[in-house]
Amino acid sequence: MVISIWQTIEDWMNWQESDEKKDSEAQFERLLQEPAEYEIYDVVSTNMWKLV
Repeated sequence: MVISIWQTIEDWMNWQESDEKKDSEAQFERLLQEPAEYEIYDVVSTNMWKLV
């Protein structure tokens, strides 16, 4: 499992299209038993939670 953190979704999308990412993924694919899967999560600050 690899976890990465990006400031914006645009930053992530730029990474997805980059040659650097494609080169890295090609190296990882040799080690994987299944194709890579990606999921995007949005982090919400707990400071925004309101206790009722």
